Amino acid sequence: TSSSLSILSSNLSITSSSLSIISSSLSFTSSSLSITSSSLSIISSSLSFTSSSLSITSSSLSITSSSLSILSSNLSITSSNLSIFSSNLSITSSSLINCFSNLSITSSSLVIFSFSLFTVSITYFIFKHCTVRSFFFT
Repeated sequence: TSSSLSILSSNLSITSSSLSIISSSLSFTSSSLSITSSSLSIISSSLSFTSSSLSITSSSLSITSSSLSILSSNLSITSSNLSIFSSNLSITSSSLINCFSNLSITSSSLVIFSFSLFTVSITYFIFKHCTVRSFFFT
């Protein structure tokens, strides 16, 4: 019986030692899992920061796109205004051409009128001279 108890005690000692080794292994596994969890938490935080940065970048790109759209609209309005201005300049140019044409016609008319007055004046002078000579001769 003493021998059996000794063997049982030895077996229990071996079992206790085995359980201690298993407990130590489980403790190491728990520590490894804790480190893994901490690493995953850091990775999740980094991904959250990256997502926030991408959201800010997307918002900035949206604002830039809106600004470019407004700029494009303003350029279109400016182009339209320049087209209207060009059309007005063309009309003004046409009006000036007509004005110069009318001035040319008026100038020609004045030249013709001056020539007519000159002709009438010469005719009057000749007629008067002839009339005076005729009066003296008679």
